[in-house]
Formats: sequence, C-alpha cells, structure tokens
Amino acid sequence: MATALLTRYGYPKVPGDQPDSVLDVTGPTTYTPLVPGTPGPPVTPPSGGQRITAQDFGLQTLDLVFGMGSTDGRYSVMVVPELIQPPPGLPSPQQLPDGTFSAVRLAWMDPAGGQASGNLSTSIVRLFARGR
Repeated sequence: MATALLTRYGYPKVPGDQPDSVLDVTGPTTYTPLVPGTPGPPVTPPSGGQRITAQDFGLQTLDLVFGMGSTDGRYSVMVVPELIQPPPGLPSPQQLPDGTFSAVRLAWMDPAGGQASGNLSTSIVRLFARGR
C-alpha cells in the first residue's frame, strides 16, 4: 500500500486547536471487500477493506475522515471507523475513550454502487482527516 502525506500547504496544519491532514492513498494490489460487522451478541467488527491509520496521516488519533473519488474516476471510497475492542464488562467494540479512532477502513466502491475487486493499484483516492 502506498500513501503520500501532502506536506505542501503545510499539512498537517492547525486551523484551530486540531490539526487537519490530507493523504493520497493508492489502492491495494489485492483488494479484499469490506465485510460488515454484526451487532451481536457476539459483536463482530467489520473486516477487509483497506486499513488506514492515524499515523498514516501524521496524527495520533482521528476525529473524522472524508474521501474523494479516485483520480481516474473509477472508484469512490466509503470510510468506516475502526472500533477498538471493549474493556471487560462492556458489550461491544467502541471508540477510544476520548471519542476518536486510531484507524479507518476504506471500502472501494465502483460507480454502480458495488465494491471493487482485484488490483486497484492504479487508482488513487484523496482523504481529508481531522484529529490530534
């Protein structure tokens, strides 16, 4: 997986008290479609897709992530927050204690609305994130 942090224009930059960051993400050479989780019990978090971490953005945590369509116009991405496993006694995966996420999963979608398949390494999407 190739990523490219946009350092021009000062990314990550601070518009207020939270930094914003922009990341170009190249599609995986072998894409595994995102499989929705189940509410349980037992709770199963989503799997598959393409995992992008806060560190990929130059951040420690993520508040939100938005995606643009691919530069070749073949795909869009649906951004799904990756939940953490709960501490003992809590029933389901959840956000980090401060309400943020440490990673997201991208579901690459084709224009017809289905998930893409196969080699997506010639396509690049741009993501915008706000976090800490």
